[in-house]
Amino acid sequence: MVGVIANLAVWFALRLLFEDTRLVEGMGMALSLPLWASVDPVAVVLCAASAGLLFLTRLGLFGVVGLAAAAGWLVTAGPLPP
Repeated sequence: MVGVIANLAVWFALRLLFEDTRLVEGMGMALSLPLWASVDPVAVVLCAASAGLLFLTRLGLFGVVGLAAAAGWLVTAGPLPP
């Protein structure tokens, strides 16, 4: 059970933090490796800030997820029309 949850966490982190990955196959396995040039700096900053809020404050999971969602929305929404 722990392995399944860890696998999902790694899968989601790869898809969130990197825009491109490459598939490496060998010895009967397939491994998805990130392309470091495709890192999303906004996602890295939001993940680091969320981890900091979770571990350093008593805000709680729902508060951190709400703040991260609002910050992500503000970053991607762009400037407001006049």
